[in-house]
Amino acid sequence: MNGIANYPIEPMKEETAQLRERIAELENQLSSQQLETEIADLQMLRAYNFLLSIYNVVPGLMLLVDDRGVIRRANQEASRILGCSEQALPGHLLTDFMAGAKAEVQALLQNPDHRAIRREVEFNTAAGDYFPVLLSMRATRSDDEDRVHLVVIGLDLRERKQLELSLRHAQKLESVGQLTAGIAHEINTPMQYIVDHMGFLEEGLTHLIELVQFANKIILPTQEKAWQLEKSAADFEFFASRVPKAIDRINDGVKRVVDIVSGMRAFAHPGVRHEMSDLNALIESSLLLASSVHRNVAKIDRVLMPLPQVPCIPGDIGQVLVNLVSNACHAIREFYGDQEQGVIRLKTGVSDDGESVFLICEDNAGGVPDSVQHRIFDPFFTTKRVGDGSGQGLSICQNIICTRHQGNIRFEPVLPHGARFIITLPLG
Repeated sequence: MNGIANYPIEPMKEETAQLRERIAELENQLSSQQLETEIADLQMLRAYNFLLSIYNVVPGLMLLVDDRGVIRRANQEASRILGCSEQALPGHLLTDFMAGAKAEVQALLQNPDHRAIRREVEFNTAAGDYFPVLLSMRATRSDDEDRVHLVVIGLDLRERKQLELSLRHAQKLESVGQLTAGIAHEINTPMQYIVDHMGFLEEGLTHLIELVQFANKIILPTQEKAWQLEKSAADFEFFASRVPKAIDRINDGVKRVVDIVSGMRAFAHPGVRHEMSDLNALIESSLLLASSVHRNVAKIDRVLMPLPQVPCIPGDIGQVLVNLVSNACHAIREFYGDQEQGVIRLKTGVSDDGESVFLICEDNAGGVPDSVQHRIFDPFFTTKRVGDGSGQGLSICQNIICTRHQGNIRFEPVLPHGARFIITLPLG
């Protein structure tokens, strides 16, 4: 007790006060650090949310891929474009969606210092649909320099390609229209001469034959033998029997040329506005224009039912019909060769609900392989050999029918071999 009593009190109080001050100072520093940490966390959260908002509004797909080629993160646009949910997309191999660039992906992963890839590539969705993408892909290293990641950014080019296709289609129609209008005008003028003079010749030859036949009745007996010899030398009987048929054939040919010119004029001025049109008449005009394509290749089987007037752009519908018939002829020639003709069936009618009309174009050629049926309306897709076409026909047809006319065009296989395209156009 005496020892404790003798311990100096004042130094203890002073040390206690110093300790309390130190504790208070440390508590203030800790509070300050905690506040700074909270502020830093808040700033990082704001930066993260800002970057995430940018990440999710980028008008294209963004993917983060690890060193094994596995997708680790994807933005919302990537999931929409690729047809996979944001939760399901991570874990897929990048090459599952861009198999055509597998070698380039491996090269970047193995050589991160390789320059970035910037080019157009073909992606495919989870459902197997193919589409073009403007791709930018490069490798980056993590902070520890041990692991490599790929940053993949891609812009979906389908809409752009479709716009380019529509522009080319419009330019092509304009050029073809100008050329066709000039040809139609040049043909029409001499054909008018032929029509006028054929009428004159038909009337004159008819009168001449009648005059000779009348002379047969009044010829003098003394001159009959000489008259018969002259007629025989001129081969009059054969001439008189063949002239009416020859004139009929010429008139039929002239009428056909006039019909073709009329069809060319309609095709030359496609217009941009809808107008009430006769779909069956458009079919006949289109077949005339495509006659050189199908004449020796296919027999045309028509079942054209009476139809109400259809609101449409005649030149565009004519383009669709010519494309379908031309495609069918290419398929028939490929399937049968030059030894046999195929059949193209064209059928029209009114839908059961009376709100639309339909056109069916069907052929008995080799059909479309199952593996590519889902791609036949893709821009630039074709089953033709190189040099036989650009592969734009059916894509143009789909754009004209679905976009410009709010109709529908679909494909059906015809067993055992063949293809059927069904077009519907609204009446309202």
